[in-house]
Amino acid sequence: MSHTASQTTDFSNDPSPQKALAQKTGLTLVMLCTGVFMVQLDTTIANMALPAIRADFLAPITGLQWVIDVYVLAFASFLLSAGALGDMIGRKRIFIAGLIGFTFASILCALSPSIEALLMGRMLQGIFASALIPISLAIISTMFAEPRQRARAIGLWAGLGGLALATGPVVGGLLVGLLGWRSIFWLNAPIGFVAAFVLMRLLPQAPTRSTRHLDIRGQLLFVIGVASMTFALIEGNGAGWTSPPILGTLIIAFAALAAFVVCEAQTDQPMLPLAMLRNPVLAVACLVNFAIFFALFTLLFTMTLYLQGIGRLSAFETGLRFLTLTLPIMVASYVASGLAARIGAKVPIVLGASAAMAGLIVLACIPFESGVAVYGWALALIGIGASFAGAPASVAILASVAPERAGTASGIWNTFRQIGAVFAVAVAGMLIGDVATGSTDPAPFVSGMRRALELAAAANGLAALVALTVMPADRPRRLPAGEVAMRG
Repeated sequence: MSHTASQTTDFSNDPSPQKALAQKTGLTLVMLCTGVFMVQLDTTIANMALPAIRADFLAPITGLQWVIDVYVLAFASFLLSAGALGDMIGRKRIFIAGLIGFTFASILCALSPSIEALLMGRMLQGIFASALIPISLAIISTMFAEPRQRARAIGLWAGLGGLALATGPVVGGLLVGLLGWRSIFWLNAPIGFVAAFVLMRLLPQAPTRSTRHLDIRGQLLFVIGVASMTFALIEGNGAGWTSPPILGTLIIAFAALAAFVVCEAQTDQPMLPLAMLRNPVLAVACLVNFAIFFALFTLLFTMTLYLQGIGRLSAFETGLRFLTLTLPIMVASYVASGLAARIGAKVPIVLGASAAMAGLIVLACIPFESGVAVYGWALALIGIGASFAGAPASVAILASVAPERAGTASGIWNTFRQIGAVFAVAVAGMLIGDVATGSTDPAPFVSGMRRALELAAAANGLAALVALTVMPADRPRRLPAGEVAMRG
C-alpha cells in the first residue's frame, strides 16, 4: 500500500526535511523580530505625531511628554516580571499574549477620544510590549547552538529594531501628513495579528523548568519608585522643585526604591535577583545600555523639538534628518554582533560607547543651524557607536547566563535600557525648561539642549571606562546541545 510505503521511505539523503526545518526556523525568527519591530517603531513614530495630537486634543506640553514617557515607563516597569514570567509558565504563551495585547492596545490608541484615553492606551501598549523584547531574545538564544549563528540571529533581532528606529520618524511623518496621527496606531493591527497567527502555529510550547513565583511586592515598589521619580522630573519645572507635591513625590520615589532593594535582598524569589548583578558582563551591559538609550532618546526628544519648533521643518522633513542617526544603527547592529562572536564583546562595547561619546560631544559644540551636512556625520557616529555598544552586549549577556535564566537576564538589561529612555526625556525636558512651550528666543532652548547632550556624552564615557576596566574579555561560549531546542 502507498500508505505503508510512505511510512518506510528513507529521508536520510533527502534534503527536503532539513530545508523545511530551516525555513520554519527562519520564519519563526522573522515573526519574533516583528514583535520587536512594532515595539521600537511605536517609540519613534509617536514623536512625529506629537504636534498633531496637541492640535487635536489641545494638550499641554506635559501631556505630550507623557505620551512618550508613559509608554516607555510602563515598558520599563514590567520588563523584569515579564522575563521571569516567561521562564515560569512558558515563553510562547507570554510572547503571544503580549503580542495580541499590544495590538489591541494600539487599536485603543487609534480610537482615543481624549488625551487621557490616549495615555491609557499608551500605558497598556507599554505593559504588553514589556513581554515582547525579553521573551523574543530569550527564545532566539535557545534556537541556535553555534555562537556565530546565534550572534547573526541576534544581529537580525537588533537590526530590525534599528530598522524600526530608522523608518519610524519617516513613516510617522508621512502617515501623519497623509492620514492623520491615528494612522500610526492602526498600522500595528495587521502586523500584530499576522505575527500572532503565524507564531501560534510554528512556535512549540516546550515544558518549563523554572519553579519561580512572581514577586508582587517587589514589582509594586519598583513601579512606585520609578514612576514617582519620573513624575517629579517631568513636573518639577512647572510645579516648582521646592513645592510640597514635588518634594513629597521625590521622597516617595527614594523610599520606594530603597525598600525595593531591601525587599529583593530578603525575598527568596526576587523580581530582580541581586546576585545576578554580580555577573560583571550583565552589570556592564546594564550600564552600557542605560547610557546608549539615554543618549538616543535625548537626541530624539530635543532635536525633534528643535527641528520642528525652531527649524520650522515638517514632521516628514524631521524624520529624514534622523536617517543619518538611525540607518547606521540598523546596519552596524548586524556587523557588531558578528564581530562580537569572533573577538568577544568587550572591544566592540568599549569602542562603541567611546564613539557615541565623541559624537555627542561634537554635536553639543557645533552650530545646529548650519544644517544636516554639518551635524549629520556626528549623528552617524553616534548611531554606529550605539550599535557597537548595544548589540554585542546582548550577545555577551546570553552567553554568560544559564539558558533557564535567559528571560530574567534579558529582562534586567532591557529594563535599564528603557529607564535610560525615560530619564532622558524627563531630564532633557528639565534642562530646556519651558522654552519648548513657545518662546521665540531659541538661545535658552539651544543652551539646555547642549547641556543634555553633554550629560549623555558623560554617561557614555563612564560606560566605556567601566567596560574597559571591569568586563572580562572571554569569548561567547557554545550552548550545550541539549539546550538548543526552542522553548516556548
